[in-house]
Amino acid sequence: MKCLELFDKLDFDTNDVNANKIYKIYEYSLISDDNWIVRLTAAKKIIQNFYKESIIPLKWAIQHDKSPFVLKTLNDLLNDVDQQEFNILLEEINVRLKNTYNVVPKEARFLFELELKHAETEEAFDTKIGTLNQKNMTSIDETLFGDGIRFKISNSHVIALNLSGWKKEDIPLSIRSLSRLKHLNLGKIGFEEIPNFIYSFSQLESLNLKKNKLTSTPNLTKELKSLVNLNLKGNPITGIPDWLFNFSRERLSFKYIEEGVKEDEAPILGLLEILVGEKLKKANKKEDWVVYCKAWLYRLCYCCGARYYTINNEGHVLGIYLSVRKNLYQKSFPEHIKSLKFLKEYC
Repeated sequence: MKCLELFDKLDFDTNDVNANKIYKIYEYSLISDDNWIVRLTAAKKIIQNFYKESIIPLKWAIQHDKSPFVLKTLNDLLNDVDQQEFNILLEEINVRLKNTYNVVPKEARFLFELELKHAETEEAFDTKIGTLNQKNMTSIDETLFGDGIRFKISNSHVIALNLSGWKKEDIPLSIRSLSRLKHLNLGKIGFEEIPNFIYSFSQLESLNLKKNKLTSTPNLTKELKSLVNLNLKGNPITGIPDWLFNFSRERLSFKYIEEGVKEDEAPILGLLEILVGEKLKKANKKEDWVVYCKAWLYRLCYCCGARYYTINNEGHVLGIYLSVRKNLYQKSFPEHIKSLKFLKEYC
């Protein structure tokens, strides 16, 4: 870090005969030093004192520097200095990000800011630009599974994003730029209310909000016209709003109707699907014998990772097996279940 000490001792006037020598020190440090902090500091000094000479070395740094922290600093400094000559450098940053993440510039900016937050969180200050590309998954299911940063790109747009377990304060505001986002996992983040940025995703089809701190949910369907899958498992919801039941009836019940459930009872299974976080499976007496055992065996359903229901020949729901009802994390019993007149078992 001796180079940083030298920078602090360099005191000069830009008209001084030694100014050019000092500039060369900064330029060499920006382009060649192994320490990203030294390169970052050199960039600051060049922009502050030698903006007329800075275009070429700064352009080189934008195109080649491997540290996201250096590129972020360059971006911030260039935006703060009112010099029209720097506009071309700002555009170079957009090009670098677009080529790095293979998405449109606005969405590339989001991935870059997310990469910075990830590097800061992990204290991986030696990380390289584009490391986040390792989180670009090959399928939607792979993207949405588990915790941690994952995303999927298609046709130069982010179409699926998983931030499960992330800190809500570390989600970049630029997340709103994901104009083609269809699948989003925001589980285990600690939201006490629905974040406003969700309403920016007009094409959103699936939304996972499991294990947050939501006690109520506003009507998401007013803005999210394409939403067909919703996971609210593990939230302390105190009641079921009418819109949520209507959502189940209009966008989920068809799956159960196709399996033989009565049309007026299918929405209730869809509602439970939202609350337990997965589709309920129609039990077959021969294959799924466990649901026909005594009540103390129903807990095995939880171990198997399945939720079951049974119907009679007319399609009426006879049994609902969620392993233990407390897994709904509901403060109140879903009143809609009382309308199932043929229900014999609910556990």
